[in-house]
Amino acid sequence: MGPTELEMFLFPQRKENFRFVFPDSEGFVQDGKPVEWVMRELSAAEGLELQRELRGKDPAEIMTAYVARAMVYPDLQDAALLEGLSRREGRTILGEAQALKALLTDRELAALVRGYVRYFQLNEDFAKREQAAKN
Repeated sequence: MGPTELEMFLFPQRKENFRFVFPDSEGFVQDGKPVEWVMRELSAAEGLELQRELRGKDPAEIMTAYVARAMVYPDLQDAALLEGLSRREGRTILGEAQALKALLTDRELAALVRGYVRYFQLNEDFAKREQAAKN
């Protein structure tokens, strides 16, 4: 394998991070402008790990976990954010999926998942993928 071919595999061209602004957002505004949420595409290893962790879970929970793991901004693993959410919710918020569910309304979560699925062209049914992973 020549150096050009090697670089192609070591540094493949990937789709840019997905940037999302909630339409008509009143909740996530800074300096009068809607806040831009940023998500990245998960690696194959991350996707397989999530499939193993979430085996048998509801498809909505699976998609929430995928979106939460892909989140770059806000950082759902930030200790200050998790501590603040835990205080606000009156219970311990430990993980990124819990944080995402605490931050968003049902409508906002659905819009975020829909945008992520469309952007990264994840049209395949995740329940089918989960079933294939079990076999």
